[in-house]
Amino acid sequence: GIIGPKGEPIIPFEYYALSAQGFYYIATKKFGNQLVKGLIDQQNQTLLPFEFTEIEPISEKLLRVSRSKGNVGLFRTDFKSWICPAEYDSVV
Repeated sequence: GIIGPKGEPIIPFEYYALSAQGFYYIATKKFGNQLVKGLIDQQNQTLLPFEFTEIEPISEKLLRVSRSKGNVGLFRTDFKSWICPAEYDSVV
């Protein structure tokens, strides 16, 4: 989680890991023995659901997103939309 300058919780302590990506966070949750990743904003609103095995920054506003089946896609954080959904074998 994240605590603000006055000690108030900004992002609750419910995540296994958080990684800042611009104004967003790549968040990891643990479900049983599996770690899954999603994308949240600074208000803890989910932008990408917690169903991905990897979310990797390609640039400041572009993320490469992977599913456990090997499917990959590209997500733009500035438009909060998919360039191509995580349904492809590879993205170049």
